[in-house]
Amino acid sequence: MLFDFGSIKKHGMIVTFLFVWTCLHVVGVTYGTHNLPLHQSYIGDEQAPVNGALHILQDKSLLAVHNLKTLYYGPVFAVFALPAVVSDFTVRFVTGEVSGADDYKNFILWNWGGIVLGIRITATLVSLMTLIFVYKILSLESINEKKDMLLAFFGTTIVGLNFYFFEYSHFFKHWVFVIFFLVAQIYFALRLREVDGKRSIYWILHGICFVLSFGINYLSAIYAIAFLPLLYLLWIKKDKVARKYIYLYVGGVSFTSLLILLWHPYAFLRYLGFLNIGDVTSGGVGNTYNPVTSVDNSWGYYLTEIFFNNLPLVIGVLILLYLLYKRGVIKKQLYWLWMFISIALINMLVFCPSTHHEGRYMLPTIMMLLLLTGVALVKFINNIKNHELVIFRLVSLLLILYIGFHVVHIGKWIEIYAQGPVEKEILKEIFERQEKNEDLSTNPVLLIQSYIAGNVHTKEAYEFYIEKRGREDMNLYKAIMSAPLPDNIDLLNARYVFDQDLPQGYLEISEYEMVYQYLTPRSKELNLFDYFDENLLRLWYWKSFSPRYVRIK
Repeated sequence: MLFDFGSIKKHGMIVTFLFVWTCLHVVGVTYGTHNLPLHQSYIGDEQAPVNGALHILQDKSLLAVHNLKTLYYGPVFAVFALPAVVSDFTVRFVTGEVSGADDYKNFILWNWGGIVLGIRITATLVSLMTLIFVYKILSLESINEKKDMLLAFFGTTIVGLNFYFFEYSHFFKHWVFVIFFLVAQIYFALRLREVDGKRSIYWILHGICFVLSFGINYLSAIYAIAFLPLLYLLWIKKDKVARKYIYLYVGGVSFTSLLILLWHPYAFLRYLGFLNIGDVTSGGVGNTYNPVTSVDNSWGYYLTEIFFNNLPLVIGVLILLYLLYKRGVIKKQLYWLWMFISIALINMLVFCPSTHHEGRYMLPTIMMLLLLTGVALVKFINNIKNHELVIFRLVSLLLILYIGFHVVHIGKWIEIYAQGPVEKEILKEIFERQEKNEDLSTNPVLLIQSYIAGNVHTKEAYEFYIEKRGREDMNLYKAIMSAPLPDNIDLLNARYVFDQDLPQGYLEISEYEMVYQYLTPRSKELNLFDYFDENLLRLWYWKSFSPRYVRIK
C-alpha cells in the first residue's frame, strides 16, 4: 500500500517528527491573516490562484480561468485553491456572517483572511506529503537494501529541517506543489524500475503527478529529462507489457498537457519570459536586484544561496558519492543519480542566466541536493566497511552541523514572523492615538508609502487612493466603491503620498495632524525573502534590513 506505515512502534519516530514539524508552521500559516482586505496580500503571489478560484465559482465553470490575466500560473493552481474558498464560505454561512453567495462576495472584499488561512493549511499538508514521499523513497528496497528505518528517518529530517523547504512549505506558492509532485514522480519512477515497468498503477500515478505539476507551473515540464533514462532502460528490455505502458504514458501525458495549455495559454506565454522569449515581469512580477551578486545574470546569487548556506551538506554528499563510486555502486545504479543531478542542473540552467532572481526558484535544485544526500547516505551505511568508520564519523559530523545551522535559522525565522506584519503595528498605533485624541479621529492620517495599507478604509480614503493611483478601471476597486462597508471593523481614514511624488509631497505634511512614512533601507533589494535566502546569516540583522515606519508627526 502507498501509505501503509505499519505499526507505530516501527515508524513512531517519523510520525512524531512529522507531527512536531507540522505544528511549527502555525506562525507562518496564520501570518497576516487577521482582518485582511482583498486589496492587500502580505505574501506575494498567494492572491493569483485565489482570483482564479473565485472566477471558477462565480461562473460555475473550470473554463472561467481561460486567459485570465490575474492568474499568471497554470489553471490547476486555481483548482487547488477551491477547497479553501469553499470551506471559508461554508464556515461564514453556518456561523451567520454571510447570508449567501452575493453577501460573501462583499465579505471577502473586507476580509479574505479565512481564505488565506485555508490555502496555507493546504500548502502545509502538501509539504507534509512531500516528506512522507521522501521517507518512502529512502525506505525502498532498491535504495535501502537492509530496510533500516532509522536511516530513512534521518534522511527525511535532513529535508524537513532544511531552512528553504521549511520557509516556503506553508505559503501558497506554486513551488510547494511542484516540489511535491516532483518527489512523488521520483518515487513512482523508482517503483517502476523495481517492477520492470509492469505495474500500471505506478504509470498512472506518475502520469497524474506530471500532468498536475505541469498544470500548476508549465516550466515543470523541463524536469521530465530526469525520467528519460528510465524509459530507455524499460524500452530496451523489449517487454511487450512495459512497451505498451510507455506508449500509453507518453501519449496520455502529452495529450492532457496540450489540453491544459489550451485551457490557459496566457500563463504559457508569460512563462516564455524565463527563457528570454517573452517578458518575465508581465503579470505583476517585480524584478529583484542585488548589486553584489547580480550583474547581467543571477549565477552569483543562486550559487551563494546553494553553496554558502549548504556547504557542509555539499562536502558531505561529495565524499559519499566518491566512496560509492569506488565501490562501483554508482556505475550499477546510474538512474537514481541521473534523476537528482539532471533536475538540479536543468533548473539552474533555466533560472541562473536571467537577471531576475528569487530564492524559491532554486527549491528544486536544493531539494535534489537533499534527496541525493539522503540516498547516498543510506546506500553508504547499508554496506559500510570497518576502514570507513572514520569517514562515516566525519560525514555524520558535517550533517549534524548542517542540520543544526538550519534549525537555528528556522527558529529565528519563526521568531521574526511571530511578530506579524510591521504595518499591523503602526495601524494599531494610529487607532490608539485617534481613540485618545478626538481631533485626530476627525482628520485623516497621511501615509507616505507606495501601496494602500492592509486595513479597511473609509469610502473617502478609497476614492482618494483610486484617483491618485489611476485605478478607476480595476474591477477590485469598482467592487470596493459599490459594496457596503463592514460594521465591526475600525475604518482607516488615510491619505497617501507616494514615493515617486517626493520631495514635492512633503509640502502636504503640514495639512495633516498625523503623518507616518514607510522606509525601506535596502532600496535596491525589493523582496525581503530573497535578501535573506541568499545569505541566512542576515536573519540575525533583520531589523537593519527590514522596512519600518517612522512617525513624522
